[in-house]
Amino acid sequence: MSKKLITILFTGLLVQANCSVEYPEKPDGSYESPNGAGVLEVTDGVKVLKLSGTNYEMGYAHGNLLAEEIVYFLEEFGFWFIKERNEDYEELVAAMSMVSWTEGYKQELEGMVAGIEDKLGSVEIKPPGSKKKNLDIYDLMVMNTGGDWACSSFSIWGDGTEDGGSMIARNLDYTVDPSDAFKLCQVIVSFDDGIHKRFAGVVWCGMVGAASTMNEDGVCMMTHDTNFYPTSDEEGIYPRGIVQRMVAENIGADNDPFDVEAMLDTTPVHTGNNYHVLFPAQGKGSDDAIAAVLEFDGDATRPDGRATLRSPSDNPNLPCDGNYDQRLEKTNCIICTNHYLERKTWIPEDGPNRYLHLKDSLVNMEGYMNLDMARNMADDVGHSGTSHTVIFEPDNMKLHIYLAEPDKGAFESRRLDYDFEDLF
Repeated sequence: MSKKLITILFTGLLVQANCSVEYPEKPDGSYESPNGAGVLEVTDGVKVLKLSGTNYEMGYAHGNLLAEEIVYFLEEFGFWFIKERNEDYEELVAAMSMVSWTEGYKQELEGMVAGIEDKLGSVEIKPPGSKKKNLDIYDLMVMNTGGDWACSSFSIWGDGTEDGGSMIARNLDYTVDPSDAFKLCQVIVSFDDGIHKRFAGVVWCGMVGAASTMNEDGVCMMTHDTNFYPTSDEEGIYPRGIVQRMVAENIGADNDPFDVEAMLDTTPVHTGNNYHVLFPAQGKGSDDAIAAVLEFDGDATRPDGRATLRSPSDNPNLPCDGNYDQRLEKTNCIICTNHYLERKTWIPEDGPNRYLHLKDSLVNMEGYMNLDMARNMADDVGHSGTSHTVIFEPDNMKLHIYLAEPDKGAFESRRLDYDFEDLF
């Protein structure tokens, strides 16, 4: 399979320039989609999109309520980055035939196209290096296969929190594009198809996959780009954001990280990922049942298959050399950045600096982890390309979200606090 499928879209390059096109801001208010399957609430510029119904109905509502923003994101971020990488857009579109969307997610994208067209009419776009054309499902597919994100996260529970419940904090660090479209087009979104588990999190306008999520059972999952092994599959590839959505929709409180590993082994991907997964601590019998990092790529020939489970009990035996000691004596926490520690044990040449900084903070912390401490740790390892910072408390079903503003890291913005049910 051509490497042009996913990796060329988003590779974590930090680029800044002057804005070219004005972002289509919506006035504060509540907007309902014509089919009744979605409500968009805008408060002080923050967008919360609540979706329910079939996949097609949710896609239609998403497309209709955020039509201008989806087109803006595609043209101002997606097309810009493809051009920066000097890639062939038509080859990307052709590669979509090798991607497995499952019928439901494909229907969601079909609904999104219909919603956009009902709102804006036929939308004419000009992909880089191609002729003008009307926007169609393949353009949205290309946009939805951009899953290579760079990030830092940690989770902690037990003696590390005041009530013993679990907490996860993460930065999503990424490219700063000329229009700041990647930051501007973030949306807090919830999904309820009436069949699977409801879930909510932060994505981008037009995305049907997931990036930072919590589901109705308090299962949290974060995605991080990493130093992966090449895929062993040539077709049936899943976008990594879709894999995370599948976990959010199907893994519940009765499951554990080992069940997530089993699911990942059945979902081929093109590029690699560290998935940081956290469960509510209440009722779990061991640290390893609460959290894990799934070191995941498409190489099914590895001894562990496509996914290698890194558990809290592995912390004391993690790789160490003369320069970088990644061992952590505590087992009531786990750290995830952008390199493997179990699936590959060699330490990257540039060093796991964010990992070690988070390790030092956890080792030296006094008292219990709280929101201010978690936010400050995110600040310490973030930068101006940090698009969002989230702190989730699954035992209490609370989500705390910071959305970046232009020229700022997300952790510099105001904190948005939600109970899970607020988002439905």
